[in-house]
Amino acid sequence: MPEETKEQKQEFVICPCCGKLTLEKPVKVKQVDLDRYVASIVSGEMYTKTYFLYNNTVTITVADLDEQTKDTMLLASLKQDTVQDPETKDKLQLVISKLYTFLPVVTIEIAGDTPVKKDIKALTRAILKELPLHVSDKVWLDNTYNVLTDPEHVTALPKSVIDAVVYKHMKFYELMLESGFDKSFFEGIVQD
Repeated sequence: MPEETKEQKQEFVICPCCGKLTLEKPVKVKQVDLDRYVASIVSGEMYTKTYFLYNNTVTITVADLDEQTKDTMLLASLKQDTVQDPETKDKLQLVISKLYTFLPVVTIEIAGDTPVKKDIKALTRAILKELPLHVSDKVWLDNTYNVLTDPEHVTALPKSVIDAVVYKHMKFYELMLESGFDKSFFEGIVQD
């Protein structure tokens, strides 16, 4: 008898949020993570989580973004339309792209003979504070881009690795938010 494929073994489940059939089983948040998340809400601190990579030789601590940071990034993104010089506009887009990658990152630590710890949050917040004032300043944008791509200031860790960790954290954070909506909440808003 032929061995069943993974797709044949999967069964449909009902999504607790929308009620539709799906092959994806709902991911449950561990209670310890949920407790830490609720504690961050109560204390007003940003929820942070540390991710361990490469057999714990690299740790990346990531946090959700506060509203002021999101608003400042939105403002800088909106100001792109006011930049006339194409080269300056391109550099601004590159700086904004790098900031979107690094803003959620608090620290990056690399173990070894000479351990390295980079305070990414301090660096990116300083840049973000100045960015709306310099959206048309090509020299400032060039210098800032060089800082955001220099391993001495940030890290030699590939951008794709950092992007993956930040993406994983954002998906995890969404699960934390959704865990507050239990089944009774969704049943209560369904109209017959």
